[in-house]
Amino acid sequence: MIIPTEITNYRRTDDQLEQFMLFCIAVAGHNADTTAKMVNRFIGDACGLPFTYLRSSHRDIDSILEHYGIAPYAKNTAALRGVLNMDLRTCTLHDLLGVHGIGHKTARMFLLHSRPDEEHIVLDVHMLRWLRKVAKLRGIPALTPHKLSPKYLNIEARAKRKVREMFPAMTFAEFDLATWKLMSGRN
Repeated sequence: MIIPTEITNYRRTDDQLEQFMLFCIAVAGHNADTTAKMVNRFIGDACGLPFTYLRSSHRDIDSILEHYGIAPYAKNTAALRGVLNMDLRTCTLHDLLGVHGIGHKTARMFLLHSRPDEEHIVLDVHMLRWLRKVAKLRGIPALTPHKLSPKYLNIEARAKRKVREMFPAMTFAEFDLATWKLMSGRN
């Protein structure tokens, strides 16, 4: 089960990793609570085994996603097809970014909240707002830079330095979750 406010877990089972990956793909650009409800309904119907369900009987992934309202269907279908047979325990950032439909935010969110010692900044609208308003970094856009833009890596490097400076005792996962809660009004 996906609970957005408790997203960090380094001890997930293989099935839970698949569930989390499904959530990471589905939540991009959407409300976390609404997405979690749709994803959790699908996980329940799939008996907790979303990837097994999608692999079985040559199911039409696009139609399944549409049934559960997990849009955008074409992008999410491509992303799921790209990770269905991937080893989610050992895949790298490079592996994930090579999947059509998975960008910087999705790849970093998955790694950051499923593996200890990962150091990534998930540049979603909440983090970008924090970087502008709280960290007072200049030149931070309102929207996440495109996957192919070098701007993402530049902003991420600046943000990492600022996080280490301001919160040396926090992990990047703890910082990410705390910032999301603060900037989305959950604190």
